[in-house]
Amino acid sequence: MKQVARRNLIEKKFGHLGSLVCAVALLAACGGDGGGGATGAGGGGGVARVVTGTAAAGAPLIGFVEVKDSAGATKKVTIGSNGAYSLDLSGLTAPYMLKAEGAVGDKAYTIYSAITADDFGGTVNVTTLSDVIVGNVAGMTAAAYYAASPTDFSKFTTANLAAAEAMLQQSLQDVINATGVTNPLSVDLLHTAFVPNNTGLDLLLDVLQVTIDPVANTATITNTAVSGPGAVFVDSLANKTDSLVIAATGMPLADLAALPQLMATLQDLFKTTKPAANDPALLALFDQGPSGFLWSGRDLQGFLALLTDPNFPSIGIGFQVTQMVFTPLNAPVTATAQVVITLPAGDSLGREWSFAKDVNGVWKAQGDGRITFSAINAKVKKRIDANGTITIDGGLSFSDVTDESQAQNISYAVVTGKGLPSGGAGRDGNSPGLLLVKNPPNVSSSFYVAQSPYQGVATPVLNPSVNYRNMFYLADATIATFVDNEPYGFSFYSDNGTPTNTTDDVLLQAVVNILRKPLLTAAVQATVQFATVTGPGKAGLVTYANGGTPVTVTWTTPSGYSAEYVEVVRGTNMGAEANPQGSVAGTAVSRVLDPLSPLQVGETVNAVNVGVSIFDVPGRYYDVTTQYNVP
Repeated sequence: MKQVARRNLIEKKFGHLGSLVCAVALLAACGGDGGGGATGAGGGGGVARVVTGTAAAGAPLIGFVEVKDSAGATKKVTIGSNGAYSLDLSGLTAPYMLKAEGAVGDKAYTIYSAITADDFGGTVNVTTLSDVIVGNVAGMTAAAYYAASPTDFSKFTTANLAAAEAMLQQSLQDVINATGVTNPLSVDLLHTAFVPNNTGLDLLLDVLQVTIDPVANTATITNTAVSGPGAVFVDSLANKTDSLVIAATGMPLADLAALPQLMATLQDLFKTTKPAANDPALLALFDQGPSGFLWSGRDLQGFLALLTDPNFPSIGIGFQVTQMVFTPLNAPVTATAQVVITLPAGDSLGREWSFAKDVNGVWKAQGDGRITFSAINAKVKKRIDANGTITIDGGLSFSDVTDESQAQNISYAVVTGKGLPSGGAGRDGNSPGLLLVKNPPNVSSSFYVAQSPYQGVATPVLNPSVNYRNMFYLADATIATFVDNEPYGFSFYSDNGTPTNTTDDVLLQAVVNILRKPLLTAAVQATVQFATVTGPGKAGLVTYANGGTPVTVTWTTPSGYSAEYVEVVRGTNMGAEANPQGSVAGTAVSRVLDPLSPLQVGETVNAVNVGVSIFDVPGRYYDVTTQYNVP
């Protein structure tokens, strides 16, 4: 059977040396300014009711800021690529709450803040710390207060918010001083403007981990750059006067500055042009030892070849560091950090990287250490069969699991996590997890959902005309149990050359991927919008399916979504084949697909499918495919 891998996350997010996918093509920072104060709804003596700020959690959030006023009315704006937002509150009633919902890399965040009429024309940030401030004023988690009905924001007075900010700052003062915040004694954690650049107030957000417990009604704040009990403060949201000065002694300040500077130097090399892959200034940033660098299956040479390829859109690429952890803390020689890579159009990918000091004490980047690329996404799929019958289903997509190792003998993967089989499955048909097999079984190919225990190249996979071989559908009862940031374990194995005997298989690597946003229930799936394919018609698709000629696929994308991928799959009496590359920019409405291979002697086309995949800002995917029988 001839098969062509649909695509993987490197293709989708990083162009696979080809087209760029614009994950946030529809996002743009909104402008606006103003000053003065007003009360109630509507204008206030010509005073602009505009508030601006930064929405960030160690790095800029990609997503939305929503405001809810005291009457329960809401308004939503997109967050700019630098975390900036701007809200015009005309017609809304003070005071207000803000909810920022989005992602930093591959982790989802929902954080809160509050606005009073005194803030018009000023700055109000939405961060993990503003979430704590609002929770202390409300006496409960900010999320619970935002969702409460009826809406009552009367607690959000300028005085109450200032008092809560002062109490939190008292606990954080030593850390604030250590991180180099400008004017540390006068900084306002709610209102001081800042840019997410790993310095000052942003560095404070980098080193402080905030965990909200809605059951205990607490906010746990941890200084990750020091150890010991003094590094943690468990703040009771119901107690407005509890306080504990979080320790800052022993913070590796030079190293906290060095890792972001390392990645900033890498970013600067691609600011206006592309360096050569062997540029000494570029190579100097990385561990060049024989096993010193690995990024999703690519060694240093492969990684730099990707960044410097003429067809790859890396001019203006960003590298931001957050969540730094040093070992040992008193004299670090190794470190881990979340590195968020942002393409010029705004698409981002977050992974934990390793770093190490060389013999001269200089930090070098070592990559994410993964032997292959893997991710998990929420997807809704609409299928229109040859009779015009429409089916809509939701589930987990594994289309972004691809062997990019060029060296590792990866045979299959087993995925465990919410909604996946807890038993009677896996690689042997008796264990937990979902089996994904490489098909075709060679280097740099995708993994597909298996329909039986592992049998090597003979393992059957799901029907490509139904779900591209990589969808696992879920029922509403299961979907209802999902929350943000569900973890999934991916274990990659070699079959050790004995595909019928799994007992001697070798575990090559186990990693965890995060499902950023949960799935949608069937009721919501029925209301979402999909792309509409406008061309070509059946005749043009059949011509393309016969092989040897390109085809132009056109479509329309609904407002609020971005295009991601276009595909034509032909089914023949000898198997199935898809176009080799179909990534598109988010705003694209057409794509010329390269020809399929010519039909073999005796091979005939019996069906052809055309599909377009789009996605929303939270990162959920929506595929529509239409099937035509031939003749």
